[in-house]
Amino acid sequence: MTKHVCKSTIFDGTIREYYLYVPVQYNPNEAAALMVFQDGHAYVNEAGDFRVPIVFDNLVHKKEMPVTIGVFKNQVT
Repeated sequence: MTKHVCKSTIFDGTIREYYLYVPVQYNPNEAAALMVFQDGHAYVNEAGDFRVPIVFDNLVHKKEMPVTIGVFKNQVT
């Protein structure tokens, strides 16, 4: 999980932060699924209600879901 910040060049003063989840099983030479979350901070918190990175880790490891990249987006301003 990595955290990034994007400052819009189209909508002046708009800043978005986002988290990028890439599972260890990801191979850039193979297709991967993508899941995008709005209000991402609520989903990446490992002590929160959803704990999506932990759920993704477990499901991908068990092969119960495909290798999936997660994008968790927040609008800051």
